[in-house]
Amino acid sequence: MKGIQVKMKTVMICLNPFISHVVPTFELAKRLEKKNINIIYVGPEELKENVIEKNFAYISIHSYNEKLLQDLKRKEEFSKLEDIYREIHAEVSKAFIENRADMIFMGISRFLVYFLPAKLLHLKILFYSLNMGATGITCYNPPTTCGYIPSDKILSKLICLCLWGRRFIRKIFKQSFLIQLKHYPWVQLRQLSKKEKWKWRFGIDGIFPNVPIFIFGTNYLEFNSHNSARYTGLCLEKKYSWTSMNFPVSKTLIYCSLGTMASRYKNGASFVNAVIKSFCKNPQWHLIISLGGISKEKICLENLPLNVTIFDFAPQREILQYADLVLTHGGHGTIKECIEAGVPMIVFPCSYDQRGNAARVAYHRIGLRSLVLKKTFWQRIFNKGESYIASEDITLLIKEALSKQVYQENIKQIREKIKKADEMEEILHYILELINE
Repeated sequence: MKGIQVKMKTVMICLNPFISHVVPTFELAKRLEKKNINIIYVGPEELKENVIEKNFAYISIHSYNEKLLQDLKRKEEFSKLEDIYREIHAEVSKAFIENRADMIFMGISRFLVYFLPAKLLHLKILFYSLNMGATGITCYNPPTTCGYIPSDKILSKLICLCLWGRRFIRKIFKQSFLIQLKHYPWVQLRQLSKKEKWKWRFGIDGIFPNVPIFIFGTNYLEFNSHNSARYTGLCLEKKYSWTSMNFPVSKTLIYCSLGTMASRYKNGASFVNAVIKSFCKNPQWHLIISLGGISKEKICLENLPLNVTIFDFAPQREILQYADLVLTHGGHGTIKECIEAGVPMIVFPCSYDQRGNAARVAYHRIGLRSLVLKKTFWQRIFNKGESYIASEDITLLIKEALSKQVYQENIKQIREKIKKADEMEEILHYILELINE
């Protein structure tokens, strides 16, 4: 008698349109494949090559153009936006049906692109977040978009609620969003939630359906245990490319990066120039800088000292194996990679979740934080200009970070706790249970 052939379950991972949001998913996808789960990625065309390189199937949603969506929102051309979303949803639905999807992963911040088609097809859905911190309003933790460090005191709980209230007002009570609620797909989502009786939540990106969430990060970086989300752990690929660089082993090696979107930051070039100036005066240190898209025309390259090496985009994980200290904007990915390598950091947050990430680095004493990259009042008003950043301030921070062994000790302790906990195995167990129900 022939055995009954069991269909492999298929998980489709729906992508946000940023490479830094794609990379954290690869290790989870590989681990799920080992559990006999078929993995297919879905997202904008520009991410296809990055996914194909990792030997995963990829379906491009050709009508999904993030820049166009954001431009239409900004111009409040909601009728055109409706048409684009309908076109996207037709493509997404076709992809889900043709590939016989069983479960869909999607980022909270772009749920409008994928959620309605998945819900109408009655597919199992999990939201994922690339951000640390509370996924909804709570009195125990502030939004990750601010740098406040909470405590167990009543005043702290009130402050957290006030900070959430401020975020709520900023995201919800603005004319453009209130108008969007009268258009597709918001009207259909509200009707469906009323019919099926599912609820909504509010997070740092706005309101979203109350669906189970997991975070591409570790619970060991949180302020406390008051978070209902599940965690993947560091979720970094075990294998990555090496370039066989020659590192200056005789000097203290310091790595500086403001991430893959550094060109967006108003004071990014000023910061890089201040860092270079600091190293001109400190030849006992060696600096490797990853510009991350910052134009070299804005960088003072004349008389560049021998102890400074500049890349447009550096092989970060390789460099971290040799680094003594990292200067970073506080992206979640970089912080996880620093923990993996056991390297303390100085965090210079610029925007979004970086402030909350910097607060966690300071809270766990795995590094320092500084506000030198914060926009000035006039930059916020006019969205122009660059601030002057003193190289002396950078130097003092570096000297403090290097002089205190406690940062290195603490980051290695956290790394060991994460290894022992194996949060990845817990999330895999949860996903497999859910998909096989």
